[in-house]
Amino acid sequence: MLEKHYMQSVMRQLPEIAKHLEQIADNTKQHDFSAWNGDYSSFKERYPEVFVTEDMFAFLSVLFRSFQENGVEGVCTTIATHSCRRDMENALDPDCQQVAWCIDDFESHAEFLESNNNDGKPLYDRSKFAYALTRMCDKHDCEYGISWDTIGVYLNEHCLLGGE
Repeated sequence: MLEKHYMQSVMRQLPEIAKHLEQIADNTKQHDFSAWNGDYSSFKERYPEVFVTEDMFAFLSVLFRSFQENGVEGVCTTIATHSCRRDMENALDPDCQQVAWCIDDFESHAEFLESNNNDGKPLYDRSKFAYALTRMCDKHDCEYGISWDTIGVYLNEHCLLGGE
């Protein structure tokens, strides 16, 4: 059961992990995968400035091996920004649960609002949903959380057709 929970947690977090890896790769020197082949102590000797736990190293080694098998040529070693490290550690922690909102939630709520308030006519620019989702997550107040009402606010603030 723990293994199933672990895999579900990792799978839920892969898009966020991939986003962090992409951001890091855009801003850092890339290295080949040889750093991730071998054991943890060799990695730490070669890259002492990189904060990666042994469990995280094992996970990333498997992940990067998969990347390499699919034609990816390299990855940066400065993988451990604070938010990236937190997201990956949370994904690997079986005691941690994530609450996730996605673009599909914006689509669903937009359809609900359009059917109830506009006779089904489009009110929202769907191309702006990703931006609104990112803003909502970046600006959320942990005292209040995120609800359908919150999504409605971000739809109206960032995605209304004719509104810039």
